[in-house]
Order: sequence, then structure tokens, then C-alpha cells
Amino acid sequence: MGRLPLSVDECAIDLLALSSNDLCGPPGGGALWVRPEVALAPIVLGGGQEGGFRSGTENLPAIVGMGVAADLARNERAAEAARLTPLRDRLLDGLLARVEHARVTGPRGPRRLPHHASVVVPGVKADAVLLELDMRGVAASSGSACNLTTGEPSHVLRAIGCSPEEHEGSLCFTLGRWTTSAEVDTLLDVLPGVVSRLRRLAPR
Repeated sequence: MGRLPLSVDECAIDLLALSSNDLCGPPGGGALWVRPEVALAPIVLGGGQEGGFRSGTENLPAIVGMGVAADLARNERAAEAARLTPLRDRLLDGLLARVEHARVTGPRGPRRLPHHASVVVPGVKADAVLLELDMRGVAASSGSACNLTTGEPSHVLRAIGCSPEEHEGSLCFTLGRWTTSAEVDTLLDVLPGVVSRLRRLAPR
């Protein structure tokens, strides 16, 4: 949402959960779109807030902030996608050219989210790469938040044929409304050296 056009009817969506922070809104807010004919039962009973589906004090500032963020995303989506897509492609092309054996996960082209760049880098542990990047002012992630507590590799990476070694070196970079070309250059300057050093230190 906020990155590509999304039609609940064309995609046959019955339930659509949205997070405020994914729209550059304040954390702590969210929304659930429900197709009218879908019947839901409340999971938290009490005062009847949220239309009776989720009782508890509502986070009004986050709700308002999410509304503003959603309005901005709707109005700016096309222009922002046009700005981020070439930055994303330059990031991916630069990583593939500078980091040996790295490969992009997911499709290239119009089906890829304009702000999303994910790669696998065999021969390194993602946690070590992320730590070094963080010390150099670069924020990134690895794997899936859904697998964080289990420590299991992402089922998506397994499904697209990544090897166990590639799972360990899974890196994800997301670009946003404040990402600049200079920041992409910083990553391209820093990451190859980090990977090279960690590969040299890896046990044989």
C-alpha cells in the first residue's frame, strides 16, 4: 500500500491489514479493511471500541497520523515510485557489479516494489554484515520479521531456490521518501569491503 496501485476487488482480497509505519506514518497505528460480507468475531472483549472488534483505548494521534500519511502516499505515489525506482536499480546493479557471487532475490522490472532491494551474499553471515553496516551509519535488515523468533530461514527464500549458504547472507535494503542518491553511493562504497573482510575471516 502506498507503493503500487492496489485494488481489493481485482486482487480478490477479503481482509487487508495495513501498518502506519509502512506508509511513513507514526508507529502504533494500523487499519484493517474488511469485505462487507466477511463476518468477524472480536478477539478482545470489553468497552466495544473499534466497532466492537477490538476493545481498548484507541491511539488517536497514531490514527490521525496514519490518515495523513495515507493521503500523502495516495497523492505522491506515482512521483515517489518514479524517483525511487532508478535509485533501487542503481543500488542493485552496483551491488551485483561490486560484490562477487551476490544475486538479487525476486523479479526485476515493473513487478518489483520501487523501494525494495534484496540480495543474497554467500560466504558471510548477515548478522555480522548488518553490525558493520550499522557502525557505518547504514540501516538494513535480513531475513523475515516473521522468522525472527524461530531462527528459521525465510520460507520465501527457500521457495525461490536459495541455498542454505545464501539464506545466511540474506540482506534487504528499503528506500524511502528521504533516501538520497548520496546514501546509495555510501552503501555501494561500504558494503563490498565489509563482505570481502568477513569472507577472509570466515572459517574454511
